[in-house]
Amino acid sequence: MILMLLFITSAIAGTVEEDKSLVPRVFNTYCSSCHIDEGKMKDFISEHENSSMIEKIRSGESGMPTYSWLFTDEDLVSLIDYMREIDKK
Repeated sequence: MILMLLFITSAIAGTVEEDKSLVPRVFNTYCSSCHIDEGKMKDFISEHENSSMIEKIRSGESGMPTYSWLFTDEDLVSLIDYMREIDKK
């Protein structure tokens, strides 16, 4: 399991500035299996403050695993912004 996580993490290494597809790849790898249903966001309240969402992502909640070890706050803000864009569709 740890080797798999290291492989996945290295596969998405980089910055948003370097690779515009990074945030969608991170979302598809870590989030979409639980937060997309028939092309729509689920279990996501876009009106929540970034700080509240970052805390939930870092600590895990309601069966969601914790990602405190993987993402910076800046990474998470980019991810949350991307999720908000999906939620508007």
